[in-house]
Amino acid sequence: MNHMDYVIGILIKELRAKNESAGKIQLQKLIYFLKYLGVKIPYGYVVAKYGPYSSELSKKLNEMEFNDYIKSIHNYNYEISSQNFEEKFYSLESDSKYNNVITQFNRVFNVLPSLEFDDIELYSTVHYCYNSLKVVKDSVSIEEVTQEVKKWKDDKFSDEEIKNAFDKLSTNNLLVKN
Repeated sequence: MNHMDYVIGILIKELRAKNESAGKIQLQKLIYFLKYLGVKIPYGYVVAKYGPYSSELSKKLNEMEFNDYIKSIHNYNYEISSQNFEEKFYSLESDSKYNNVITQFNRVFNVLPSLEFDDIELYSTVHYCYNSLKVVKDSVSIEEVTQEVKKWKDDKFSDEEIKNAFDKLSTNNLLVKN
């Protein structure tokens, strides 16, 4: 087992402790945010239909299913499927690098309105668009982020929804300030 096995296992465990669950799309977005917050994530993300996406993470989730560490249950939500795997990552709870995973997960979890598909897609897309614009500009406005999200998502999200997501991400220090 490697670092990402444990990161994914810890996320699934933490979600279960909150009576939440997550499928591939939600884990993609949560891990995207963890990477931004400094958790060691070796995968890159690109623009995709439902927001930031990592093909390497998708392969990792498939591998973990194949190895019977996790399994997809009702509505494609994941649970730990191997007691041996669960016991191994529970023993890491005192390891500071894995405590940081939990800390940063809670930080993101408390900002998102829910783990529902549209909410997590909106927030990760706003975040990705903002950071993409920051690569080429020193200062990025909400209007520019809205335009970028609209280019990507057409009219799936209203200007107000985008602004609210932007404001909440910014207020909770999940966006780099201008």
